[in-house]
Amino acid sequence: MTSTSTVSVRELVKFARDHSPYYRRHYVDLHEHVSDLNEIPVVDHSGFWAANTGLPPENQVITAPLTDGAIFRTGGTTAVPKASYVTREELRDGAHAWAACLVRAGLRSGDRVANMLYGGDLYKGFLDLGLALTEGSTPNLHLAIGVAPLESQAWTLRTYAATVLVAMPTVVCRLADYLINLDQHVSSVRLVLYIGELLHKDQKVLLGKAFPSAHIGPIQYGSVDGGLIGLPDTPPGGIDQDPTCYIVNTSSMIMELITDTGNSITEGGVKGNVVITNLTRRLMPIIRYPMGDIAEWVDYSSRKFRLCGRGAVGVRVGPASYDMTSLKDIVSRSLKNEKVHGFQVLLKRAQGMDEMAFRIACQPDDPEQSAREVHEEMDRVHKEFAKEVAERFVKPLVIEWVSVQELHYNARSGKLKDIIDLRVV
Repeated sequence: MTSTSTVSVRELVKFARDHSPYYRRHYVDLHEHVSDLNEIPVVDHSGFWAANTGLPPENQVITAPLTDGAIFRTGGTTAVPKASYVTREELRDGAHAWAACLVRAGLRSGDRVANMLYGGDLYKGFLDLGLALTEGSTPNLHLAIGVAPLESQAWTLRTYAATVLVAMPTVVCRLADYLINLDQHVSSVRLVLYIGELLHKDQKVLLGKAFPSAHIGPIQYGSVDGGLIGLPDTPPGGIDQDPTCYIVNTSSMIMELITDTGNSITEGGVKGNVVITNLTRRLMPIIRYPMGDIAEWVDYSSRKFRLCGRGAVGVRVGPASYDMTSLKDIVSRSLKNEKVHGFQVLLKRAQGMDEMAFRIACQPDDPEQSAREVHEEMDRVHKEFAKEVAERFVKPLVIEWVSVQELHYNARSGKLKDIIDLRVV
């Protein structure tokens, strides 16, 4: 395995085809010297993840034996756990990218940084931030808190007068609610940086009460699989800050927006599916990989874009993502003896938390019993969802029995909408 370096699309495709059985099959009809992204087929999620399990020779995606690096859980959650594989060099490169994001976001010499990201259980975020604080050039004090009990988190922030806090929105908002209920706040925190989710307006108000001195903003847009995709357009507290706007990390990433029919979008204000190609990942190549997010170009020439939420590939609820195929399978198995004429997911905010509703076009003989069966299957397949409900990260699942006419459809195409997201950012 060579050290990580930026490569051209042509070289990346050749490398993936030569060393990855999955990509060799995926590109079987592709001519040898392709360099135009539009000629390269987009990765199919189900095929990619079916091939990307275990270690070689079982694993058909990774390009070399994994003898020096790390394995992490990836964000999308299906019934089958998914893992992302990186080399030591790729991990180190990621740490330097994180360090640059911290400086861009406003990290100062001597900051006491509260790391409240998820760690252990193959999570990557806590380690990423820890490595960035160690590898970066800005002197700092790392407060390795993690997702600890609320009283412990609050004690550490106050005792060591944390100045920067990094967490997922649901985690830091839960702490903020805890502090407010105790009539407390932490005025030493001047910067709250979030990652992994969009921050909603009601959440920002809550954070402002618990951390009255803090500027609040995203640290980056990225994923375990894809790496660092976008940098915030304006640092937290900047003039005209829009927390949904990012600049593509063009040093190692190509980001495309494409329509549902596969056409490339370059004009501003037109929503499309985010598809990425990581030019530096070699062990587990990511080439024209759909992120499951929807975005629009604000300025294509400078690669400035606005995130607009999740697409039909996955559903983001609180700190986790759920594959739409998995959710559809849950409904299908739960209601195997009923006639289901349609299914879609509705997302909204309720009492400061994300709420997911299954809108099912079905009229079961016993609606309450059928709803219980859907709940039980959801909890069986996605145990983390039940845990997040119990810990008040998200609201309980809602089941709505509707008619086919009551489902939401695309006004132009007439197609059923898989996801209706009513959350306001």
